[in-house]
Amino acid sequence: MKILISAFACHPAMGSEDGVGWGWVTTLARYHQLHVITREYRRADIEAELETNPVNNLYFHYIDPPAWMIFWKKGSRNFMAYALLWQLFALVMAVRLSIRQRFDIVQHLTYGNLWLPTFLFFVPGTYIWGPVGGGVVPAVFAENYRIREWLVENLRLIVLKSLKWLNLPALLNMWRARLILVRTWETLDYLPLWARKKAILVPETALDPGRFPYSRKERRDTCCREMFNIVYAGRIMSLKNLHLAVTAFRELLARNPLLAGFVRFDIYGDGPYLPVCRELAGDEAGRAIIFHGFVDRAVLLEKLREAHLFIHLSVKDTAATAPMEAMALGIPVICVKAGGMMNLVDDTCGVPLEQSSPELLVPAVINELKTLVTDRERLFALSCAARAKVEQSFSWERRIEQYNEIVKRELSVNR
Repeated sequence: MKILISAFACHPAMGSEDGVGWGWVTTLARYHQLHVITREYRRADIEAELETNPVNNLYFHYIDPPAWMIFWKKGSRNFMAYALLWQLFALVMAVRLSIRQRFDIVQHLTYGNLWLPTFLFFVPGTYIWGPVGGGVVPAVFAENYRIREWLVENLRLIVLKSLKWLNLPALLNMWRARLILVRTWETLDYLPLWARKKAILVPETALDPGRFPYSRKERRDTCCREMFNIVYAGRIMSLKNLHLAVTAFRELLARNPLLAGFVRFDIYGDGPYLPVCRELAGDEAGRAIIFHGFVDRAVLLEKLREAHLFIHLSVKDTAATAPMEAMALGIPVICVKAGGMMNLVDDTCGVPLEQSSPELLVPAVINELKTLVTDRERLFALSCAARAKVEQSFSWERRIEQYNEIVKRELSVNR
C-alpha cells in the first residue's frame, strides 16, 4: 500500500514522541511505500541518518511555518500553538502530494492528542486517526498541585468533556476516520458512542530491543549489588508525581535508618516542579537523593544499566518511553495502574500500584521499596520478566505486525 503520514514529531536519535515517530515510519516502510510529512527543522538529522542507514520505500517531505510567522515561539513556550499552526501547513503539503499521486491510507501519527486539532482528514484516501490519547489527572491527585497546574488540569478536563459535542475539529476527525487507534482504553471514555465503534487499542510506543544491551548474568550481578539504586528519568512536572516518589523515599529512610548509605535515588531531568522536589528532598538532596538535571540520552542509558528499579508514578501518561526503555534493559518499574502503564507493566514484570490517592500511594511505595531492597531474588525475577515483556509485546516489529493485521481485517470488512 501507499501511505501518507503526518508526523510532527520524528527524529532518529531522540526518545519520547520523536523516537516513536521514527520507529513507526521506518518499520512501516518495510511493508509499504511511505510518504512522511514532518518538520523542516528535523531535515538535516533525518537525511544524515538515512545517508548512513538507508531505508527503502521511505520518502520524507519537510515543511515549517516561515520564521516571520512564528516570532512568538520561544523554546518550549507556546509549543502547542506552534504544533497547531504546523498542522495547517502540513495539510497544504498533503493536499499537494495527493494531487500528484493517490494514497491508499492517510494517517495522522504523532502528536495525537484528542484535543489538539489535526486537519489531515481533508485529504482524499482512507483516513486513520492515531494512535491518539487523552486523559486528565484524577481530582484527588490534582487538588494538591500549585494553582497553575490545578487550573491547567481542570481546563484540560473541560476541553476533553466537550469533545463529544463542541470540539468540531475533533468530531470531524472521528467522523472522517475509518479507524481510530487509541493508546489506552481510558481514551474511549472521551469519545462519543458512535466513534467508539471505530476505535481499536494500539499502544503508541515500542522500541528495538536489540539496541538495548541485556545480559541475564549482568542483571543478576546488578540485582545482588549491595547499593540499591532507584532511578527516575523524564520531565519533572506535577502530573509525573515525582514529588510523591521523593516523599516516599525520604520516609523509607526515616523509618529504616539502617538503610542509610545502602539506597540511592537518582533523578534525571528538569522541569517546573524541580524546586518542589528539591525542597521535599531536604537534607537528603545531594546525599541519598541526587538531582542530575538533563543528561545526554546515551549517558542516561548507561546510567540506567546500573539501576535496580525505575519509578514512574504518573497517573496520566498515555505512553511512557522511559519506563519501557528501562524494562528493555531489564529494570523493573514501580508505577500506578493508570494510562499507558496498564498496557506495559503487570505483576509479573514490575510493581503496578492501585490508583488511589496520594495519602495511600506513598505508604504503598514505601512498602514495595522495602520489600525489593531486601528480596533480591524477586527483584531478579521481575528483571528477567521485564525484558521478556518488551521483547514479546513492545518491539517495533510486533507493533507494526499488529497494525498491519488491524488494517487488513478492519478495512477489508468495512469496504
